[in-house]
Amino acid sequence: MNIHEYQAKELLAQAGVPVANGFVVRHANEISEEKLAELGSAPWVVKAQIHAGARGKAGGVKLVKTIEEAKAETTRLMGSQLVTIQTGVEGLPVTAIYVEAGSAIAQEFYLSLTLDRARKGFAFVGSADGGMDIEEVAEHHPERVISVFVPFGAGLQPFVARTLAFGMNLSPEQMKGFADLVQRLYDMAQSCDALMLEINPLVWTKDGQWLALDCKIQIDDNALYRQKALDSARDWSQEDAREVEAAKWALNYIALE
Repeated sequence: MNIHEYQAKELLAQAGVPVANGFVVRHANEISEEKLAELGSAPWVVKAQIHAGARGKAGGVKLVKTIEEAKAETTRLMGSQLVTIQTGVEGLPVTAIYVEAGSAIAQEFYLSLTLDRARKGFAFVGSADGGMDIEEVAEHHPERVISVFVPFGAGLQPFVARTLAFGMNLSPEQMKGFADLVQRLYDMAQSCDALMLEINPLVWTKDGQWLALDCKIQIDDNALYRQKALDSARDWSQEDAREVEAAKWALNYIALE
C-alpha cells in the first residue's frame, strides 16, 4: 500500500526526521494568509498529491510567491488527472494538495531503504545525485549510486551510515548528523512495516541542516492489521479499480497487460 507525501511526512516528523512545515487542502478557499504566514515568508511550494513520482516534470509541483498564485495553482491541480512518466497515459487523480514552506537548498541527495526478500534484510541506497533525474543517474551512471545491505536480526551497525556517507561524498559537516538520520529512517521503516522508504531529494540546506524534501513510503499489505491508522487513511482513488475490487474480497490481484 502506498501513501501520500503529506502522510509520509507526518510519519517522518513523528520519527524525528526533519521536514518542512506544510498543510493539506482540498480546495483553494482553504488557503489563507494566516496559514501561509505560519509557514514563513514566500516562496511556498504547491504540490499535487498522487501515488507517483516525477510530479515536478509534469507540472504537479509549483513555486508560488503570493496567496493568489497559491490559490490559482491549487485550483488548476485539484481534481485533475496528473500524468507523469510513472502513471501511464491515464494519469492519476489529484485528491489533495500539499502547501509547503520553501527551502534554501544547498545540495540535493538521494536516500532510500528497501526490503530485500531474497537476501532477508534491508538495502540502503544512496547517491550524491538526488532530485528529479535520479532514474537517469542510476541507468547511465550506476557508479554514482551506493547500496549497503543490512541483514535481519543484525541491527543497524555504525559502518552502514559511514559507508553511505563516504559513498555519497558527504562533507565532514554533513556527516555529523547523518548517522542519526539513517538510524531514525531504519527504525521508522520497521515500526510502520515499510517495504520501501524513499527520500528524494534529501537536501542539505544553506544553514547546514538535513531536510527530507519529498518522501514515498510503501507499506506491507500483510501488516495492515497492525497499522490501523494507515489502513484507514488509504486513498483508493490512486489504485487500479480491479485491484480495489479484489481487495474487497481479500484477494491479491496484480493487473497485467
